[in-house]
Amino acid sequence: MARGLTPCKKCFGSSGGYSQTRKSSTTTTKKTTKKKNTRPKISPLSISSTKIVLVKGQSRKLTVKGGAGIVSWGSSNTAVAGVSAGKVVAKGKGKATITVKKGTQKKSCQVTVETPELNKTAVEMDVEDTVSLDLKGCSHDVEWTSSDDDICEVEDGILIPYSSGTVTVKAKVHGMVWKCKVVITDSTEDDWNDDLDDDSDDDSENADDGYMDDEVDAAA
Repeated sequence: MARGLTPCKKCFGSSGGYSQTRKSSTTTTKKTTKKKNTRPKISPLSISSTKIVLVKGQSRKLTVKGGAGIVSWGSSNTAVAGVSAGKVVAKGKGKATITVKKGTQKKSCQVTVETPELNKTAVEMDVEDTVSLDLKGCSHDVEWTSSDDDICEVEDGILIPYSSGTVTVKAKVHGMVWKCKVVITDSTEDDWNDDLDDDSDDDSENADDGYMDDEVDAAA
């Protein structure tokens, strides 16, 4: 179309003969998703026992749960109690703290070691006597038993005899047992037998005298 001329609206429409195309711009926004922490949570460390009592020579196995990392064990006093891979060995009287570490966490167990000793391992007594047994070096309750309660009972270490015979008295604590052999005699039986023997001798003498008298009388 020549310059200066007005285009016919009927022919060219409202655009005036020019075709105009508008481009629409579209902006795309990408969402950024944060990755979640997939590392497993570390559970709290726990120990099977926090306080134990052992007798010298005994051992106890401690176990742990939870935590993460290398496990290490230690003792505050190896002369009292040693530990290896959780196994605690009682070595001498006293107290020690067993500590276990796993990663950044740690737990402990208080260990008390006792050295009990029975004051008597053999007893000879009369049925009318009173004898006491004592498990020295032990601060805990002791379980006392007798092999035959009809011959001799035991209450808190006190022997209560009933008749002559032999029994074994046991003292049990911390899973260990101490024994005492008890031999009981009955002096009242001996006295009674002596009296019977004396009476028997007297009867024999009297019988002999009477027999002689009768014989003499018969001869007369």
